[in-house]
Amino acid sequence: MRELLGGRSAPRRSIAAIGVLAGAALLGGCDVGHASAHSAAAPPPSSGVPTTATASPTAPPPAAAADLVASSNARPASLAVAVSAPQRGVPPLGTVNGTLAADCHLSPDAAEWETLSVGFTDRGPEDTKEDDEAPNLRVDVAAPQGSGIGVFVKDSAGIYCRGAATMPTSTTMQTQDLADGHQTFTVYVIARTGAATPDPLHGVAVELHDLRKHPDDVNAHSWSWNVQRVTAGSACPGEPNSLCVPLG
Repeated sequence: MRELLGGRSAPRRSIAAIGVLAGAALLGGCDVGHASAHSAAAPPPSSGVPTTATASPTAPPPAAAADLVASSNARPASLAVAVSAPQRGVPPLGTVNGTLAADCHLSPDAAEWETLSVGFTDRGPEDTKEDDEAPNLRVDVAAPQGSGIGVFVKDSAGIYCRGAATMPTSTTMQTQDLADGHQTFTVYVIARTGAATPDPLHGVAVELHDLRKHPDDVNAHSWSWNVQRVTAGSACPGEPNSLCVPLG
């Protein structure tokens, strides 16, 4: 299994067009003329009850998003972060000690968590073996210092708190294979709850900073992904090349 960091970027996939069966074959031998005659018949009289069109469900807007550009070759990309609603308990992450609750000394009835779904999209030209410009994204994720909030990315080794009660306040995540130039990965944000802090994640902003391309076995080059334009949310104070993602 490829490790999370430094994964190889795969070329984009193309989707072949799928043929559609003829209408007569779909009807399976039914009287086509009879069906057409019924479809052309006048509709039944209106009941007088107004009807309301049902709108198609749409995805909620991202909590934070930005257009990116590579510092070395002006390759375009984008980043979008969606935030889940707070959930009570501890996320189901396995660890070397069995569960995240056991490893980090978290009580499921005194904790809450949210997820950040971080989507990275490469918008540059399709990669070839000749141009050797396959991109990836590595980014540092951090909670405010001293907040008592932990941030986690699923780790195949299952090593998080190493048996300590103090949760890590920062982590690093990395794209692996990009299917059609896009990949979404998940960050877990966890906090202890109590009488004094019943909603500890409310109003907290998680920082995404030091956006960069990491050298790998496809492309040994490295560069910064610079924030060209923030399209949702905001950059972190004093750090224009970053995104701050509001929680709660």
